Amino acid sequence: MKKRLILILGLIVLLPMSVLIGFGIMLAQQEKERAQARYERVLAGRLSDINGGIVRLIESRERELLRALALPTFEPEQIRSRVRESRLLRQLFVIAPDGTLIHPREDAILTGEERAFLGRTASLWESGESFWSPEEVATANPKIGLKRNAPLSNSYGWHTWFWGEGLRLIFWTHLPSGHIVGAEVERAAMLADIIGQLPADDFTGSPLPEGRITLMDAQNHPLYLWGSYVPDKSVNPTVTQQLPAPFSAWSLHYFAPLEGMTHGLGRSAIFNISSGLAALALCLATLAIYFYRESSRDMHEAARRVTFVNQVSHELKTPLTNIRMYAELLEKRIPENDSRTHNYVEILVSETQRLSRLITNVLTFASHRRGKLKHHPQPARVDVVVASVIASFSPALESMGISVSVEGCADRHVLLDVDVLEQILGNLINNVEKYARGATTLCIKQHQSVDTTTMTLSDNGIGIPATQRKTIFHPFVRLSNKLTDGVSGTGIGLTIARQLATLHGGTLEFVPTEAGATFELTLNTPEANA
Repeated sequence: MKKRLILILGLIVLLPMSVLIGFGIMLAQQEKERAQARYERVLAGRLSDINGGIVRLIESRERELLRALALPTFEPEQIRSRVRESRLLRQLFVIAPDGTLIHPREDAILTGEERAFLGRTASLWESGESFWSPEEVATANPKIGLKRNAPLSNSYGWHTWFWGEGLRLIFWTHLPSGHIVGAEVERAAMLADIIGQLPADDFTGSPLPEGRITLMDAQNHPLYLWGSYVPDKSVNPTVTQQLPAPFSAWSLHYFAPLEGMTHGLGRSAIFNISSGLAALALCLATLAIYFYRESSRDMHEAARRVTFVNQVSHELKTPLTNIRMYAELLEKRIPENDSRTHNYVEILVSETQRLSRLITNVLTFASHRRGKLKHHPQPARVDVVVASVIASFSPALESMGISVSVEGCADRHVLLDVDVLEQILGNLINNVEKYARGATTLCIKQHQSVDTTTMTLSDNGIGIPATQRKTIFHPFVRLSNKLTDGVSGTGIGLTIARQLATLHGGTLEFVPTEAGATFELTLNTPEANA
């Protein structure tokens, strides 16, 4: 019983704790995700600040390029001189209003750089597409570039293409004369200017944990990186942001250590959840211990009471046996003509027998509960035991108008615990005496096989209601609990009878019949000689 109680108390504590722990883990995970989202927004803000500096840098370089492209003449030497003067210009070109490339021309005398420029940009001229068209302008630089229906003299823009080592840049503008002047911008110079806008090479003074920011090109190759944190190659960046045009093929990647995701964010919520769960666990454990102590105390008290009842029953058994013995002796010494005294003594003997059965049942039930119930088979005959039990009940049954008949033979010497069989039959016949109102017959049928004795007890009384047939073998279950019925008992008779039958290697079952009640008893009774 203690193990079951401990198991129940453990479930009372563990089940709510399991649910609450699962709920707490879910809340902690949600808080972690929210903290990570806040963390990523902070990192994205940092990249946005960097991007803002790059936007301002590009605007500054656009103004510088516009000044450099304002050529007074289109003489080759003037153009070459302008290229030498600016660190941003790698090569200049001029397109006539009719779309003809007038510098550098393939049929003119060109420098090596000019011929290399024509080679790099051959795909631009051969495609026939004019990257300086109004539509191209409107999409290339929507913030400052040409609006629809705007005069071409107010337009400028960027064009990018890939050649050789990567991204190439062209910046162009429309002059009032209708000419287009453009320049291949020095990629290394622009990259150096962009890197100059990036943060210092450490995170000193930053409220964010140490990480790594990487400038990636269109092929996802690093162009520049800073920060001492080295992420694993399989780790994706925490935050990614694209650079503004014309460097939209490039991007900034921010890698941050995973342990820093919730640094300073969500820690208090997780601590509060953990503290709450710990406090609740302590309360549940304390409550379980309290219930366990109280129930243990009640169980000890109940055990003491049962022990007291057993001790009292043992103490009553000896004097009750003496009373019964002397009552039977007295019955033999009373003269035959003294019928009144005979009746008194018969009642005395009958009541002592009934009280003896009651005490025996209580002691047997207690022994079974403690696992100390045993049987002691000895050579005996079943029919002799049956006749003895019937004889003890005859006066009471005759007074109720119930006649007893025995059918079959069970006279073989077998190994039998006489006390067990007497107690089983006594409980079954006692139930007929108490509950079989209106019965007139009790029939006992016997049959013996090689090692089994089968007995069937049937009466023609009111029977057992169908709703109660499944519980009649449960302890403390009685067919009638009304005081007005005049039926006494503890409700353990059938329980003990079945337990004793099982102990003797047999069974006791209720057999449904149309009238009355029928019980079938089987016992393991091997031959005594064997």
